[in-house]
Amino acid sequence: MVDSISSGAMSMSQEQLKQQVQMSLLSKSLETAETQGNEMTKMIQESGQVANQQAPITDPAVGQNIDILA
Repeated sequence: MVDSISSGAMSMSQEQLKQQVQMSLLSKSLETAETQGNEMTKMIQESGQVANQQAPITDPAVGQNIDILA
């Protein structure tokens, strides 16, 4: 009986540790995803600012054809 109680306690302890590790990994993954999302938003905003600073294309035919033989 003592063996079953001690093995049950050990099993519960291992499961708690496993759950804590999983929660830590999930937390870190969420933090990384949030950081990447913020950086992506920043890049998109900066690229929009650069696009606004460039001279507009005056020739509407520019970019209409692609040379696939080159």
